[in-house]
Amino acid sequence: ERPSWDHAGVLYAIRGKGPWFELVEGGHQVVADDGSTTWTAGAIPGRQQAYLRKIVKKEVLKKVFEDLMTQGRSTRSKE
Repeated sequence: ERPSWDHAGVLYAIRGKGPWFELVEGGHQVVADDGSTTWTAGAIPGRQQAYLRKIVKKEVLKKVFEDLMTQGRSTRSKE
């Protein structure tokens, strides 16, 4: 199974970190010559970098994603 970072980003954008994630701040991402990345402690002035760390089992997030993607459209009337 592939990680669903896009899904996680959208979930965070619409619902916040909720019970699923913690926001890790106070560092910055370093990109190596081979394209790999690492998180390094210590913020860089003028940059606000952070990442989400999953704090629930992947099965929990999988169910949240599936429920959101399969729920029906709103039945509210259009006025």
